[in-house]
Amino acid sequence: MRNVSVGDYVKDGTDLVNLEDISSVKVDFRIPEKYTDQVRPGQQIEVTVDALPNTPFRARVDAIDPQVDSSGRSAQLRGRIENPEGRLKPGMFARVRLILSQRDNALVVPEEAIVPDGARTVVWKVVDNKAVRTEVRTGQRRAARVEIMDGIKAGDIVVIAGQMRLTRDGMPVRIVSGLPEGAAFDPAMAAVVSQARAAKN
Repeated sequence: MRNVSVGDYVKDGTDLVNLEDISSVKVDFRIPEKYTDQVRPGQQIEVTVDALPNTPFRARVDAIDPQVDSSGRSAQLRGRIENPEGRLKPGMFARVRLILSQRDNALVVPEEAIVPDGARTVVWKVVDNKAVRTEVRTGQRRAARVEIMDGIKAGDIVVIAGQMRLTRDGMPVRIVSGLPEGAAFDPAMAAVVSQARAAKN
């Protein structure tokens, strides 16, 4: 789009037209200073833009500002996104998710399965159709899922609702039809249970 018309007088340095190569675009974002030691150039980031809400774009960290902002206690990073189809335009508002680490086959359960118990964290595991209180060690939380580092294994069944009615080990639960795969419900105890699955986190 030109900024002048035929016959206009222009001075040196006047912008005539905007030319941009958008085969790849940059995204600038900030992270809290506590994560600066975990970031390296080339690290993966995931970018979404409001104009394309259901289309995540893979990118990489291209540059890291060596100076931390003293007022906001944050560091600025610049990522680069390959954009061969030109779907991303300069100036779009972007949301960035920085991937600091990745564990394949992480064991996750729904957040509803986690029950605080003083300083401990427990889940109710179902063994032979009976509820058993089990202490677990949790890891990362994301998208209403909690990573379980220790305490249960893949394939275990855990209660995800109605835990307040489970007052002691050995209380019965009964699997019934009509619920999502891997879920169970005990009408007497009002306990819904779900299968713990190994999933990428």
